[in-house]
Amino acid sequence: MATMTVRVPDELGATLRDEAESVGISVNQAVVTAIDEWLARRADERADDVFRTIATERADLLHRLGTA
Repeated sequence: MATMTVRVPDELGATLRDEAESVGISVNQAVVTAIDEWLARRADERADDVFRTIATERADLLHRLGTA
């Protein structure tokens, strides 16, 4: 498991600590969850970009498939 040091503004750190405590998880778990969710969104965005590219480059083929 990798160990990382993350610097955050004091106010953000305090808010993170308070929110994690309010739902009964550690700050570490809150950060890991946030990173995991961010990476999942990025993967979705990349897939969307690929699909948009295909739709643009192959619009004629998609149109023909839709009317077949």
